Amino acid sequence: MESNRIYAKILKWGIYISLFLPLVIFSQYISPFHVGKVLIFRILVEIMAVFYIVLMIADKSFRPKWTLILITFSIFTGLYFFTGLTGVNFYNSFWGSLERMGGIFSFLHYWVYFLILTGMMKTKKDWDIILKISVFVGFLSVLFGYGQRLELGNFFVGWQHGERIIGTIGNPALYAGYLLFIVYLALMFLLRKDTSIKEKGLYAATILLGVPAIFMTAVRGAMLSFFATAVILAIFFIFKSGNKKVKISLVSLVVLFIVLAIGVWLSKDKPWVKNTSWLNRLAEISINDDTAKTRFWAWSAAIKGWKDRPLFGWGPENFMFLHMKYFNSGLFTQMGSETIWDRAHNMVFEELSTMGAVGLLSYLSIFFVIFYSLFKSYKKGKIDKITFGILSAMILAYFGQNLFIFDTFANYFLFFISLGYINYLSYGSEEEKEKQELSQHTASPFLIAILLIIAVIIAYQTGIKPARANYASTRAIIAGQSSNAQLAFNKYKEALAYGSPQGAYEIRNKLAAFVIQVVDSMRQKGQDVDPAILNYTIGEVDKNVEKYPLDTTPYLYVGRLNILLIGKDDNAPAKAEASIQKAIDLNPKNPRIWYEMGQARLSAKDFQGSYDAFKNALDLNPSVNISWWFLSNVAYQMGNYQEAVTDAEKAIALGYDSYKNSITDIMRLVNIYEKAGDYGKVLEYYLLAVQEQPSNPQLYASLAAAYAKNGYREQAIAAAQKAAQLDPDFQEEADQFIQSLGE
Repeated sequence: MESNRIYAKILKWGIYISLFLPLVIFSQYISPFHVGKVLIFRILVEIMAVFYIVLMIADKSFRPKWTLILITFSIFTGLYFFTGLTGVNFYNSFWGSLERMGGIFSFLHYWVYFLILTGMMKTKKDWDIILKISVFVGFLSVLFGYGQRLELGNFFVGWQHGERIIGTIGNPALYAGYLLFIVYLALMFLLRKDTSIKEKGLYAATILLGVPAIFMTAVRGAMLSFFATAVILAIFFIFKSGNKKVKISLVSLVVLFIVLAIGVWLSKDKPWVKNTSWLNRLAEISINDDTAKTRFWAWSAAIKGWKDRPLFGWGPENFMFLHMKYFNSGLFTQMGSETIWDRAHNMVFEELSTMGAVGLLSYLSIFFVIFYSLFKSYKKGKIDKITFGILSAMILAYFGQNLFIFDTFANYFLFFISLGYINYLSYGSEEEKEKQELSQHTASPFLIAILLIIAVIIAYQTGIKPARANYASTRAIIAGQSSNAQLAFNKYKEALAYGSPQGAYEIRNKLAAFVIQVVDSMRQKGQDVDPAILNYTIGEVDKNVEKYPLDTTPYLYVGRLNILLIGKDDNAPAKAEASIQKAIDLNPKNPRIWYEMGQARLSAKDFQGSYDAFKNALDLNPSVNISWWFLSNVAYQMGNYQEAVTDAEKAIALGYDSYKNSITDIMRLVNIYEKAGDYGKVLEYYLLAVQEQPSNPQLYASLAAAYAKNGYREQAIAAAQKAAQLDPDFQEEADQFIQSLGE
């Protein structure tokens, strides 16, 4: 029937449109490189699912063929859902995070998309169109990456990232993984005999620009995966090619690559390697490298977490909870250190810890079936050596890259498209024609209407509302940066009023961080704070505590907000300490959390308790300079002046220099050294203070006194005169001071 043909065209066009999603960037949104891609993809799949359901009912030829690949993928999807149910936080497993846009809900869309893909695309022509469009989109993404690298303008969002390009994917490692697919697919078409000369030009350009783009990401895992699989592919063609010239050329290339690799390694300390970012990163590979250490710590946490729940794991998207439980204190080296890891940065450990042994076996079975299907098809002559070799190398490179990173939309998307293509090559019928014979049955218009209404409701609730909430929150961030606190606060409230299930967690945390910053700023200016704002924010963050009881972050925000309520709420000190203690119970090895406890107790005038908290932080990682600084401040409050001096000097010796830009911190050092009787240091820090505030007459008056204490009469007179010059009210005092110095 004609209506069935229309449905089929709608579905195919839906697939073609989806192929451009890797280019989508919502630059005015939180997580601009992921949110837009996934929201549009989900809405598109939901609409496509309506027409696919009615088409399957009308014509069984469009129903997916339950191949070995589809079965293993479906089992994994089922386990993805099941392990979420049995995990520690189903809500988080289902919705995932705003930053990654993962979770069960998104993964189910990948599975439905794969069903539609394999059900609709059943001919060589279909798949050539899909893959060629994908390569073209990848080529555009590569050009975008060069625009970033060359800093060609604000259109190329992400150019501020520096030398390491992020393309349209938003992260060097994720972009590198995406490019592995693009480069290998371009190579496959370049070497195919039925590719036209014009098309070969595009594929050659994609490779010539794409390979350097991989290097410009400077992602070691991706570069090593590319090099290793390229060598394996070359060796495969050496043995399988019947052309002697091709064999000699490939042998020469492999030997040249090995010689160059050895040369780079032997020259790793030479300027030409050091000054080339990607070569330097490869040459610096070491188990003692900081990046390697953090990876090992994450993997160690994954193994420990798996031992807790060996069969079905902690649940997808829940890695951060086990990472908090098995936190390594070495991760915290300074304020701003990345201490919250939501991924294991290794898909094997990720699946093992979040989906258990069963989930990992299911994950690995997908790759086993891929290589089995490709090998079987190659042996049967269904695919040639070029297709077999390149697709095998591509999947192997993807797997190798994932031993050091994780998947997000763009990588998943191309993987599932490649999986669909391999499924077609391995299990597609040779007798299938380009035009399917449509049955005479037509789906009920009433069914279509009902399904469309359902799809629109789902799309609005899970796509449009999250997008509007996200946009409102970015308006809040911009308003806050423009010092329009009231507008920012209203926009945060607007964002939360949408009631979006995905993104509310992040928006609440951003609201809390904003309110804390504003209140701290107001207090420094001596302005009063409206407790209603703090109480509203606490109420919102409490919702995160309720939904994410194993997450330390909401507890810390509630604790800090209650600290700000001290003096306005008699119960605030106890509430602050109780909330922070819950965070400590979840993650006792993170110095940053102990800082919060120290601050809470300090605000409540519990100096000994504050000292103990900061000492715990210090003991966890004594190399962190700010721990010594905090301990020094509390020691001063307790009257232990010599210890305060010792700790402050230790902090500075370890590189702490933030005090130089804070008059409060400088004056604290002045006070510490005055109490300790070290007037030489008092003078040193008064000199720093007047540099920070050169128009402050009181500082010059104090500097004059410090000069006098140290026997510098002329400098003392000059400082006193400077104070009087800045403020005539100091003139009489300055004259008296100068007279007291004598001749």
